[in-house]
Amino acid sequence: MDNTFDRLKVILERIKPDCDYSNITEDSDIKNDLNLNSIGFLYLVLGIEEEFMVEIHNVNSDEFKTVKDVITYLENNK
Repeated sequence: MDNTFDRLKVILERIKPDCDYSNITEDSDIKNDLNLNSIGFLYLVLGIEEEFMVEIHNVNSDEFKTVKDVITYLENNK
């Protein structure tokens, strides 16, 4: 499971295990489509930091609007 997208889905499933993420795409809106509130967003950032061994500084939900935004950030900050 070295695909960034698949790894993000696993993180989301850990955050909200009762949600169905089978239809998630790179264009999915984190706040609206995935129903993450500010606490969920914080857990997402923490999960990303742990999974990808990166430190995310000063990122807010406006910068991580879609799943693709997160993937792009990770690709640019390896």
